[in-house]
Amino acid sequence: MKKRKFDFYEDENGCFICTSHKARKEKSYPKSYHKNKTQTVARHIYEACFGEVPKGKLVRHKCDNYKCINPEHLELGTPKDNMVDMSKRNRNFRAHGEKNGRAKLTIEQVEEIRKLKGKEASEKVGKVYGVAGRTVRDIWTGKGWQYESAI
Repeated sequence: MKKRKFDFYEDENGCFICTSHKARKEKSYPKSYHKNKTQTVARHIYEACFGEVPKGKLVRHKCDNYKCINPEHLELGTPKDNMVDMSKRNRNFRAHGEKNGRAKLTIEQVEEIRKLKGKEASEKVGKVYGVAGRTVRDIWTGKGWQYESAI
């Protein structure tokens, strides 16, 4: 298999944005084939600059830019370190409410649905808003959309 060089451009934050290797998903890490397996380009760059990544460790981005391959922006850590960073930097990937890419309702629609509790059947309300009756009941009981409120 022929090796490809890494192409990138430098952005205003000093991140080296990888342009030569693509990710499977839009918001995912660019991948490369190295050491007989697919791995992130960031890991490949880290190992080329600093040596092997020890077992139990992973390559983290200080800059929070998953496409960055600047060795100065890469550091080792544990999965727990990564989760702590994610929480501190408010970049949880479990988006709630309208921020969830699969959301079918807006905050305003959820507030309207809440006002209909006890006045209409959940299935009827669901048909009006294009969701299941179970979704309406979850909104009414606080099991769904508990993270967002226009109030």
